Amino acid sequence: MPTNSKMRDKAVLSIILFAGFMFRVCGISFRSFFSDEVFIVKTVQNPLSSLFAIDAPHGPLPFYILHFWSKLFGSSEFWIRMPSVLFGVLTCYLIYKITVELTDKRTALIAATLAALSPFLILYDQTARWYSLFTLTSMASVYFLISYMKANRLYRLLLFFISTFALLYTETISLFVIAFEVLAAAFYFRKWTAKLTATFSALALLYIPWMTVLIPSFYRVIPENFVERGVAGGVLYKISYLFYSFTVGQTISPFNFAVSVPAAGLFFFLALFGIIKAWQNNRNTAIFLLLFLATALLQIFTQVNLPHYMMYACVPLIIILAIGINGLKPRTVMIAAAGAVLLIFGYSLHNLYTGQQYNRMEFIDDWRGVASYVRSISGRDDLIIYSNYSFEYYSKSLRNKAMYWNNLQEMKDLVAKYFVTSPSGKVVLVYSPLSGLFVSDSETGQELDKWLCQRYYNIENRSFNRDSDYIHKRTFVKRGFPEFRISVSSYSAKKEHAK
Repeated sequence: MPTNSKMRDKAVLSIILFAGFMFRVCGISFRSFFSDEVFIVKTVQNPLSSLFAIDAPHGPLPFYILHFWSKLFGSSEFWIRMPSVLFGVLTCYLIYKITVELTDKRTALIAATLAALSPFLILYDQTARWYSLFTLTSMASVYFLISYMKANRLYRLLLFFISTFALLYTETISLFVIAFEVLAAAFYFRKWTAKLTATFSALALLYIPWMTVLIPSFYRVIPENFVERGVAGGVLYKISYLFYSFTVGQTISPFNFAVSVPAAGLFFFLALFGIIKAWQNNRNTAIFLLLFLATALLQIFTQVNLPHYMMYACVPLIIILAIGINGLKPRTVMIAAAGAVLLIFGYSLHNLYTGQQYNRMEFIDDWRGVASYVRSISGRDDLIIYSNYSFEYYSKSLRNKAMYWNNLQEMKDLVAKYFVTSPSGKVVLVYSPLSGLFVSDSETGQELDKWLCQRYYNIENRSFNRDSDYIHKRTFVKRGFPEFRISVSSYSAKKEHAK
């Protein structure tokens, strides 16, 4: 019979996981699909046989899962994002299990709470991409490695093998997790066995089919070809940005100094105190967590150093924060610190659900609203010019559309030809230089808009998604930031049509 204490811990954990689920489901269909998600939605409709290398170097497993899932539940925002929600909740459970192995149940419950309510994790657990599955398989692999090393049971090694195989075929970045596990097994646990050698050898052999795809695709992640820019700046800045994202979240602007500075300071204190307490109470735990963090942070020296590409790295930090909170004395100080953390999380989650202060603004670009507006101002044969896949996805009913990239002259010729054949029609330009996968079209869009203004008559303009931090971003970030992320402009060849 389980003791009252065990029953209470299970009940508390169940409440934490249920809360994590509800926070992830809340508002899951509020945001439009952004371009990465549109790519996923379209891709998983392809035959299963074509999905293996369809987005290398990203692994095929997420595509396989969503392929079958979408056939069962459809491709609405709610259902296509639901697997990420479920993966995120399971990750919270594994964080609890890992923390129990490293510390104690009370600290583990605090860690599970931090993970369940983390604005950073919730944001990406509401996204139809590979991020949540990558974090889940990473934590499953780490957990089963720990449990095998402690118990030396064959079935746990088998579970480690299965979870690591899934990890390898989820995302190429998993090699950083594998590197940590090899180091931990060899130098931390110091129990490298023949069975472990056989397991890693089998994984290496099973990885060969994916390696044949990976090697030719590495050109995609070198700086000049990588479509999503990494975090620029020095090592200290990159680490600080990761720490801020993992703790305060990406829905509290760093330029909201009244909140961001004291919030970051509180988390820094708790993390530092957590490391000290871990070192004092169980040096092996401290070494394990610091080794995990150090190995993960090697990724900042690559182009794929954005926080959502490194979600697994927030787990040792969460455990360190939990150790720090649990170690605070007296009890009133611990309660005050925990309350402050919950207030920060609450404010960040408020921003998440209301669409405020996002660092990654493409998550709140209202493509449904933009497409609806364009439909309302466009005639059946008007020419719609755009550069974003999300707009394309939500404007399926518009028949006369053209996507521009860097082909400015081609677009000019298309517009000129259109007005020759349709002198009473109009051209609608949907300009979104920072929305979605590609940003190389920004100059083309600007030049096309200028050319249209000079040659034709402007009918109306409307802007969407104002970025309240655009001035700060222009000052501190080496990248052009418009005040409005999306603008829609209409042009006519006839003056009487203009306002």
